Amino acid sequence: MPSTNFNISVVGAGRVGSAMSSLLFEKGSTVLSIVDVNKKAARKLANSVNCKQVSTDVSDIHPKTQIIFITIPDDQIANTAQKISSNKNLNFKKLTVIHTSGVHTSDILSPLAKKGASVLSFHPIQTFPANKSIRELQKNLEGVYFGIEGNKKIHHISQQLVKTFRGKMVYISKKDKPLYHLACVFASNYIVTALNALSEATEKLKFKVGWVDVFTPLINTSLKNVFASSPLAALTGPIERGDIKTIESHLKSLAAVAPHLITYYISMGIETSRLARQKRTITNEHFLELINLFKSFLKNK
Repeated sequence: MPSTNFNISVVGAGRVGSAMSSLLFEKGSTVLSIVDVNKKAARKLANSVNCKQVSTDVSDIHPKTQIIFITIPDDQIANTAQKISSNKNLNFKKLTVIHTSGVHTSDILSPLAKKGASVLSFHPIQTFPANKSIRELQKNLEGVYFGIEGNKKIHHISQQLVKTFRGKMVYISKKDKPLYHLACVFASNYIVTALNALSEATEKLKFKVGWVDVFTPLINTSLKNVFASSPLAALTGPIERGDIKTIESHLKSLAAVAPHLITYYISMGIETSRLARQKRTITNEHFLELINLFKSFLKNK
């Protein structure tokens, strides 16, 4: 089993910070200090990783810390980095500071880099829902990919951390971080949104079983087909066949039972029409007819 013996401190005792620090603790690292504006959350995490130092202030980060993990909301990272850079008890030249933001580069930690710290963006490509226990989040963290960006001189540290998580890594350039993060959004958040639309649209069908039971085989087969070939090859359905009257009936039905989903359906329909045209299962004439249909419903919405 891979192990580490880093001395770490964690700024942010939320789901990501808790899962990562708990897993690192179990595999050999020592958690020296935990900082969070919510002291109760910090203390809860501290109890699970045998950490004695808990605070709401980054000035209390333990001076023997080798790696600081900043696992807080994106819009708080810059200010927090600035505050940590003012900590006179830290040996910055022997310190690595890591944030777990998907969208920000390591440049957001520049106040710390200027003090001599090595900085890194270390983003787990995984979701951390609130309704899961820390143990479940830990399990979901093992084996995933991590998006890495930052000082190449310390890539050995990111490699060691990824190995500890039994994971793999992809290197992201600074300029590509927003593109990388929107890919993560497509892979997770927007899939959840699509399933929520399915849930809401089927409420009035009054199935004797839940929508998950009814549609899971279709969802799983669709994903399996995409992974086995490509989205283009896997595309089926009324738009792919050019069944314009069917799409019109969908829109009328949504207008009656879930009008708030019309804009979403049309957005997805436009993109699906583009894909079908690319697949050449519909003509350009069919494509334009579909687009005009969508436009007419948007005007009437």
